[in-house]
Amino acid sequence: MTPNVSAYTGDTTPYCITIDGVGSPNTFKWKSGALGCSSNTSWAATAVPITGAAQTLNNGVTITFSGTTGGALTDRYAFRANKGGTVTSPYLIGGTSTTSDLYLKTTTGVGTTGADMHFLVGNNGATEAMTILNNGNVGIGTTNPGAKLNVIADSVSDYATELFNDGNATTRWGLLVQAGLDDQTAADPSTLVQFNDGDGTAVGSITFGSSVTNYNTSSDVRLKQNIADSSLGLDDLMRIQVRDYTWRADETNRIAHGFIAQELYNIYPDAVTVPKDDRFWMVDYSKLTPLIVKSIQDQQGEITQQQGTLDTISLQTTANITTVSELQTSVDSELLVVSGSINTLKDGLATQEDALKALKKAFTEQSDRITAIEAQSSDTPWQSSFDTLSSHVTLLDSKMETFTDQVVSLADFYATFELGNLIAKDSDGNVDLLDGKLRARSVRSDEGVFQKITIETGSDADVIVGKNTIQTGETKVTIETTAVEKDSNILITPRSAFDGSLAVTDVVDGISFTVETAKLTDKDIPFTWLIVGQKEAK
Repeated sequence: MTPNVSAYTGDTTPYCITIDGVGSPNTFKWKSGALGCSSNTSWAATAVPITGAAQTLNNGVTITFSGTTGGALTDRYAFRANKGGTVTSPYLIGGTSTTSDLYLKTTTGVGTTGADMHFLVGNNGATEAMTILNNGNVGIGTTNPGAKLNVIADSVSDYATELFNDGNATTRWGLLVQAGLDDQTAADPSTLVQFNDGDGTAVGSITFGSSVTNYNTSSDVRLKQNIADSSLGLDDLMRIQVRDYTWRADETNRIAHGFIAQELYNIYPDAVTVPKDDRFWMVDYSKLTPLIVKSIQDQQGEITQQQGTLDTISLQTTANITTVSELQTSVDSELLVVSGSINTLKDGLATQEDALKALKKAFTEQSDRITAIEAQSSDTPWQSSFDTLSSHVTLLDSKMETFTDQVVSLADFYATFELGNLIAKDSDGNVDLLDGKLRARSVRSDEGVFQKITIETGSDADVIVGKNTIQTGETKVTIETTAVEKDSNILITPRSAFDGSLAVTDVVDGISFTVETAKLTDKDIPFTWLIVGQKEAK
């Protein structure tokens, strides 16, 4: 049961109405001149029966109750009427107790649908500001809300809804969203927030599943066209500057890491939101994911290509070698065999030399005897035997000299390539093969991968690895080395980020090669280079 107040022509006056009887009909008491409805005030009238029609108070003010029964002794109503026939600043006041409730009812009738409640504002209630439907849906800016709270605005350069809980304290919380399954076990995720564009098309959402929150943006192929591989890649990623900075609002000056929106916009504008007014620029870090993925793919392609080049390097041995330690053992074993063979040859040579000395001594003695016989007779049958024996001794002497020369050469070879000179391994496991070439089908460490390969260069003229720099304002630099060949694979690695790429040009066989970039540089470009020879397997 609610009262309606009519217009009147008196001065601005506060009124108070209180139900003071709950019989049939209910009765009320009223007073004017004070908004207070306490029981110790003077009432203008008491025990006034409620008729259901307009009942006059004073000064032309009338009040009409929506029914004659259903009130309670705690029901109180306060309002203020002003001159001119209007009612301003009306009050609806509950009971005198601080725990007394106030009820607003649209009807006293009983039915399955009930009535709606409308809040009208403006000139003679021309605008319906809020509507509460009988199903409990609240609409602001709409008379037909489809949800428990439905806000529809027609605001330009402003927000439809604002939540404000400022207090310069971490305990001033914002928005709580509780929805979805209590225990996310279903295949489909639970939706917390849905984002639609102006015509209602979904453009993103916040969902969760298995205690993991997902921040989603539209990516369905049905929304896209003109699909092609991106032209962006590693060069673009290398141009992005990662900055260290402090926030002006952070009094602790804690170091933060990230991007500057204006700088990033010049390289990758898709990740930057530029406002149309003087608001701050913003960066969506998730938008960098496609560029990062494409850059990793490009880099992996370069690694694979360089790996293919390195695979052409042929390292061979007569043994089945799979590790550097096995190579060391194999070489040591082979050299021990060679050493044993040379020692055997040395022993055989010494024996042959002793035999040759004995033979020469016998020959000399025989020659002396023949000389004595010749003195007795120049024509003797011993002459033929002597000539034959002399011929055999001369031939044997010649062969022994040849054999001696061969053994001496082999001994010289062994002296030159003794174990300590041919191959040496220091305490760190480094292997030195002097000026020779190490060849193997594959080389790996005991752990299966190389941690680091160190290349020691020879003279300045035939180096295969080095560092150089394209100076500021230049586009190229020429590197001289006799190690370069026309078909050499030359690997170039920049040592700092720059806008562009490096290429190898003008390779002059056995003399030099040139490294250049496409445009003038505004800073030095340091880089390293490595020459890898290529030889077809036989």
